[in-house]
Amino acid sequence: MSESIGKRVGAQELRHTSEWHALLAAHDEALAICRRRIVGTFTRRTELLDGLVDAVIAWESIFSGHVETQMRITLPSAKILAVKEDERAVLIKKMKDAYSLRSRLVHGGSPKKNSANQIRETRDQVVGWVVDLVRYLLRREPTLLDLSASQRSETVLLRG
Repeated sequence: MSESIGKRVGAQELRHTSEWHALLAAHDEALAICRRRIVGTFTRRTELLDGLVDAVIAWESIFSGHVETQMRITLPSAKILAVKEDERAVLIKKMKDAYSLRSRLVHGGSPKKNSANQIRETRDQVVGWVVDLVRYLLRREPTLLDLSASQRSETVLLRG
């Protein structure tokens, strides 16, 4: 039996959920694709590959609206999520690898070359980045959500 079955939700959890709901509702239009795709990663997708694709689309929607997508999403994402330059370089490599895996699979690469564990780990890693980026934007820089995805990317990249 799962530990969460029958568990009561306390006032703190309810308040925390209410705060997130209010933050997300305030920026519903800017995060609509991200929200729909990240929820779909776990609720509508039974295939790991589809879940990975949804997770990357959610990630893309935060910083990109068109071409140059890999660069447009990995660089500002790493700038936000990694404080130190050496950490940022490692994170960019991981992000590029995740994006490349998704692209290879979407554009006809054989999923048999990639184990289910690798796909699952990559999907979960991307979901973690998306959640951390949305949390950052909502809590620390909600005005960035008033910009288009491309403008958001440029604004983050041009900062000192």
